[in-house]
This record gives sequence, C-alpha cells and structure tokens, in this order.
Amino acid sequence: MPHDTDRSGRTGVHGVGLIVTHGLGWKFREQYESDFGVDAIIEETVDGEPTGRLIALQIKAGESRARQLRDGSRWRYRGGKAERARWLAYSIPVIVVLYDATRHIAHWQHVSNSTAHLTTKGFYLDVPNDQALTVDALPALVDIQRRWMPNRQTSWDRALESIARCASAGVPVPATSQLWRLFQEAHPEARTSRMVHALNLPLAGDVPARSALPPGRIGSYTFDALEGFWSVPPETEVYVCENPEVLDVAAQQLGAGAPALISLDGSNSLTADYLMIALVCAGARLLVHTDHDLFGMRIQRSLTYRSVDFERWCPHPDGALTIGEEQCLPFMLSAWREPAVTRI
Repeated sequence: MPHDTDRSGRTGVHGVGLIVTHGLGWKFREQYESDFGVDAIIEETVDGEPTGRLIALQIKAGESRARQLRDGSRWRYRGGKAERARWLAYSIPVIVVLYDATRHIAHWQHVSNSTAHLTTKGFYLDVPNDQALTVDALPALVDIQRRWMPNRQTSWDRALESIARCASAGVPVPATSQLWRLFQEAHPEARTSRMVHALNLPLAGDVPARSALPPGRIGSYTFDALEGFWSVPPETEVYVCENPEVLDVAAQQLGAGAPALISLDGSNSLTADYLMIALVCAGARLLVHTDHDLFGMRIQRSLTYRSVDFERWCPHPDGALTIGEEQCLPFMLSAWREPAVTRI
C-alpha cells in the first residue's frame, strides 16, 4: 500500500474513532485486518453502558473524495459484486463512512439492497453530504441496527431469521400460507413427501377444517393440508416419537387423555419438518425421542439442521440409552399419566 494511501486510511480510522467516541458517545473498536471489508465495529451505548448492538464501518478518507462530497450532493463509492454480497450477508449492518480531515466531519450511508445499486461490473453506493455522523444520526443508526436482517441464501432462510428474532422476544408466529409457500419454494419436493401422523394435535385455524378429528383419533396430514393460517395454544407440549407403534398404543390405551404426539415413522419427511418448524414458531415445545441407535441420531441431527428447536425427551426412569422405543412404551404411558415427565 502506498505511503500516502496508508496515511490517509489511518487518518480516517482515527478521525472517525474520535467522532464516534466523543461525538456519539458510542464504543469504537478498530479491526486491524481490514482487507476483508470492515475497518471498525461500533457499539450503541445507553447511559454509557454498552448494549451489545453493533454496526460495522468501512471507512474511507482522502482530500479528493472529501472534495467531491463538498462540491456536489454526494460521494460515490464503487465496489465489486462479491463485496456487496458479503456486506449484505453480515450478521450486523455495514455502513460506509467518508471522513473529511479538513473539517473533521464524517458522512455515512447504510449498505442495503436499496442503497447498493448493482451495475454490470459491480455496484455503487452514494454517501450524501446531508448525512453527517453526528448525534442527529443516532436515531437512524439505532433503527438500522434493530431492523437489520442479513441477506442470506433463500427467502426461507431469511424468514427463519425473522422468526427467530420474534421468538427471542417471546412473540409467537402462527403458520401462514406465505410461510408454507416459502418452505415449498426452498424444498420443491415437499408436496410429494410422506404424510405425517399425529394424535391429539391441538391445531386451531385452517388445518382443522381440512383434517377435523375427534380427540383420541390418529390424524394424517399431507404437506398440502398444512397450508394456511393455523396455530396452537401457547406453551403447548408436543411429543415426537420415531416409531408409529408408540402412536398406536397411545391412542388405544390413553385415547383423548394422551398428550399431543407426532410419529416420524422411522425417518423425517419434509411434511413432518414443516409441521414441527411451524409448531415451534407458534410457541410450542417439542420433546423428541428416537431409538438410541444410528438412525435415531440421524433424525435428531436432521432436526437441528432444519432449525427445529427441540428438547430431548427420555421417558425411561434411569435414563438408559441402549433401548428402542418399543421397550420404552410402558414408561412412556406411565409418565404421561403423571404430572412430571423425565427429560434429558
């Protein structure tokens, strides 16, 4: 790197650091390996205390750039498509900052789909001269941080990230036709996947209208039947087993007194995956039990891969890990008749 360019870059980082620390009152942390896209991370503070809410900065400086901003309405930053994609995929928002050393002032622009305009060779982003990095910018910066969603992979992935934010705030998200379509677009083979069997599943909304069953009867749900707006009561516990025998015995011996129970029939299907994801989004708690063998481990790993949040459920009183579900059946039934369930 030429000496003048390096000196200009260091001036920009230090100058913006002073503005953030003394002007905004936020934390400023320089990133010393800046060749991959960001020069610093800033952190919002409230009454001097850090909040953990972060923004990444790409800092530019230099008299020629600053003169363009002063003489016109903006300075135009240009970059490659890979750089744009990387910034939009960041877990925290990225802003481009231009530091004017002559006036000791900085201007900024958020990197987003609407501001980072694609061209045939890359992208450009305009940093406006009426967007200074001062205390007046704090509300906009806070709003950008709190609304930021990384632009990653499919629309389904982005939907899951949005739902995860709702879950962290304790806000349930009922299944909708839009959520169903996003899953189907990400998994085109879902409409031909195996149906899932369930007992006493308390679905409320569109699905019961298509699959209405009295309590104690096993229901069968195709992927198409799960399209629509539906939910479950908050904190509903739904048990998930691997073998259909568990479902059959629970229906015969407990009937309407059995808990909500889903059978995976030996392996996951996309229908079961969507049902379980939507149940968790709606606020249900999944308690999963499988055979303690390689196939059972694969099922649980698959649930984790699909972003299905679940707890492990072991109905055997001594926590034995060497038996199949058919051997657990007496303990499953006795556990459900009592107020507490053993979980691991």
